[in-house]
Amino acid sequence: MKRKIWITFAVSAMMVVATMTLATTGKLLRAQENKQENKEDTVEQQKNSISAQDLKAPNLHVVCVESEIPYEAGFGWVVSYAWDEVSGADQYEYEMEGEIQGCSGTTKETSLVFSIVTCDGEKSQTVKVRAIKTVNGEITYGPYSEISVSPKEIIDRPSNLKVSTTGDEVTLSWNKVNGAESYIIWKGTGSGLLHEPYELIDDVTTTSYSFGKLPVGTYSFWVCACKKTDGYLMCGYYGVGVKYEVYDVIPKNVQAMQASATRLRVVWNPVNGATGYQVWRATSEEGPFTALGSVTGTERVCVGLTTGNTYYFKVRSYVENNGARKYSDFSEVVSGIPRAINPENVKVNGISSTKALVSWSETDGATGYQVWRATSEEGPFTALGSVSGTERLCIGLTSGTTYYFKVRAFNDLNETKAYSAFSEVASFTTGSVSPSNVTATTSTRVNLTWEKVDGATGYQVWRATSEEGPYTALGSVSETERLCVGLTLGTTYYFKVRAYYLCNGTKHYSEYSDVVSAVPRMMPPENVTIDWIAATRLRVVWDQVDGATGYQLWRATSEEGPYTALGSVTGTKRVCVGLTTGNTYYFKVRSYFDNNGTRKYSDFSEVVSAAPIPPNPPTNFKAKMYRRIWCDPFSLMFSWEGDIDEDRLVYEIFFATSEEGPYEKLCSSRGNWVEWPTGKGIYYKIRTVDCGVYSDFSEVVTPEKW
Repeated sequence: MKRKIWITFAVSAMMVVATMTLATTGKLLRAQENKQENKEDTVEQQKNSISAQDLKAPNLHVVCVESEIPYEAGFGWVVSYAWDEVSGADQYEYEMEGEIQGCSGTTKETSLVFSIVTCDGEKSQTVKVRAIKTVNGEITYGPYSEISVSPKEIIDRPSNLKVSTTGDEVTLSWNKVNGAESYIIWKGTGSGLLHEPYELIDDVTTTSYSFGKLPVGTYSFWVCACKKTDGYLMCGYYGVGVKYEVYDVIPKNVQAMQASATRLRVVWNPVNGATGYQVWRATSEEGPFTALGSVTGTERVCVGLTTGNTYYFKVRSYVENNGARKYSDFSEVVSGIPRAINPENVKVNGISSTKALVSWSETDGATGYQVWRATSEEGPFTALGSVSGTERLCIGLTSGTTYYFKVRAFNDLNETKAYSAFSEVASFTTGSVSPSNVTATTSTRVNLTWEKVDGATGYQVWRATSEEGPYTALGSVSETERLCVGLTLGTTYYFKVRAYYLCNGTKHYSEYSDVVSAVPRMMPPENVTIDWIAATRLRVVWDQVDGATGYQLWRATSEEGPYTALGSVTGTKRVCVGLTTGNTYYFKVRSYFDNNGTRKYSDFSEVVSAAPIPPNPPTNFKAKMYRRIWCDPFSLMFSWEGDIDEDRLVYEIFFATSEEGPYEKLCSSRGNWVEWPTGKGIYYKIRTVDCGVYSDFSEVVTPEKW
């Protein structure tokens, strides 16, 4: 069972702390505090009327006695006293007497804690406490209560403290102490026994304690014996501390892996808590081994090796503390033979229906490469010969046949080739390798697209104004489309595409695709919308068409028509006026291009529609009376909320002498306020006029004084 221990590090012979309590007395003292805080004013009045003879002697008792944690100055003990609250008391006077040292004072609390550095089993301490009451400056005292306590009951310290391990489990044990009922265990982490932080681990009734598996590090352990005396817990001095180092050190899963023809990479699993690792190498399993130096990671690349020779490796970890290294035992010995690494990224790209280009990534240290081919993934494979580069052109293939290829690297050693393992198998089916499904869209620009050719690095686009040519190369692209600009409207253009494969800086081209043609012409406007609606007006907008000279807007009162041309504009919007509020109108747009006095039109855009709507009446209409100086006549200030458009919107204010009317027009404004002299009517209302169409009137208001 875990519990807290009260710890006080005293720097003088004795220290009294009047406001601190032990964890083991928390409930008792908190109950006393709550009891005192919850008293009502009437209780306070009763308290002031209590005479000196009514003050009772405090019910004094010892809460606990405990020894201190070890520290450099020595060992000590702590005594905590508490008493019940005395009715009517303002505070309490205490005196501590004895053969160690005495002290006295007053406190408003109902507890005391004494921390004593020196302990003498033959000496004791007596504490006396009495209640005090002050009324109108006159102090009266109640009778004393007293109680004594001595550390003479503190029991012996544990002996033969030691640490043992079984597998990963760490166990602390000690000799039994006569009279002990339990033992408190402390654990520290650091380099010393007395100058480090300690953590309370547990209190047990046995003479051993298992920590399970501890992380790598240095630990200190302390144990003290305890028993209960007169209802309080008393603990003896701590036994001599013991240090223990946890160090699980031997690297596991050591491997010697291929790195190149002259290199091996030695890797292993990390060791928890290790500062670093040391790799040793030999040309014989029995040695002698040579240290290759230290690393902090979990791998070491060994260079300068001889291709084809066998090398042996072992690894040990170490912990570095204050400049000194503590090494683990060596790992198991592993071996490796440096040789060329098998090639990676093998690819097969078709050059024609009877040719294919096999390529791969360069392998560090390889003298050359050998390419093998088969018509089945399982083989048999036939060697096509050796090359020093990273590609091989395979010719004489049969169209429509699937071929399988694999590659291995080699090193020349004393007229003998040392081969790597084979690469993964790559396949290719011969057939058409040129771009297919080439299409061209028509506008002042032609956007040419085609299907992707597997494995192609890029594509080359060619153009002509005759199907037979001559053709001009437009450049290369890596994607499957090309935008051709600078074309002439009405002219027919012809296009063809071929793929290429880049290997070692050289482009290998496929056959050409089929020829496609396109005639550039104007494209219809897109994203036609009606973005502004008034009572008798609508505004139609659209996206700009590349190369267009202008645009023509058509309108109808039915989606099917008939449509009437409203004229041409060079911009991308048109305001339509003179419309009827509530009617629905339909619009479509087409672009055009003027060429030598001839206008060439695009197709029409999609149809859009909208209906003009009547204006909304103003909101938040207010009329306020004010005058600039006290002797001036009053003026009227009208304000409201509504849209501002000086080209079409007008606000009209009307007045009357009665709320029912009749109303006459007072004034108008294109803004959202107007100032007017007084003298006409006391009731006002306002409406919006949009191109001759009227909104409803606002609510009627009467002027307010400003």
